[in-house]
Amino acid sequence: MIDELINAINTGAVDEAERIAQKVATSKVNVQFSLLNKNDKEETRKTESKAAQIKKESSDNILELTLSIESLMEHDPLIASITVSSGTTLQSLKEQIENQSGIKSSNQYWFAFKRYPIPNDYIFGSSLPVVAIQQQQPSINYIRSGDTLILYISQTPLSR
Repeated sequence: MIDELINAINTGAVDEAERIAQKVATSKVNVQFSLLNKNDKEETRKTESKAAQIKKESSDNILELTLSIESLMEHDPLIASITVSSGTTLQSLKEQIENQSGIKSSNQYWFAFKRYPIPNDYIFGSSLPVVAIQQQQPSINYIRSGDTLILYISQTPLSR
């Protein structure tokens, strides 16, 4: 989809570029563009070095997490490694899992730090705490690379 957008921009197909851009915007995909003037070699070199820096920074914006998947059907949890881009909400992650596995997002219950439910609007990579407890107690930390999350599935597609 991104390649189609770039081709539409390069060929000057404004209507096609607009249609594809709208499709990209509604797909909730994190996209980063680096525009440059092809006629200016010095500007190109600067952009290439900046692109390398952005690539390095973006790798810092990916969370490497361990996911423990539990359900009524399995006695032992399944353990998987996942990567989540900063800025992704839990709801969008649930929707991705639903699209790929058929497990409805309403049947997915996510927990951090062994017992705290993660709200659907939680943004991975943010410094917002997972749970803000009463004012007397400190809030629970935010999710970082290396953390283990629990995904409890209340109903699988086969158990319907």
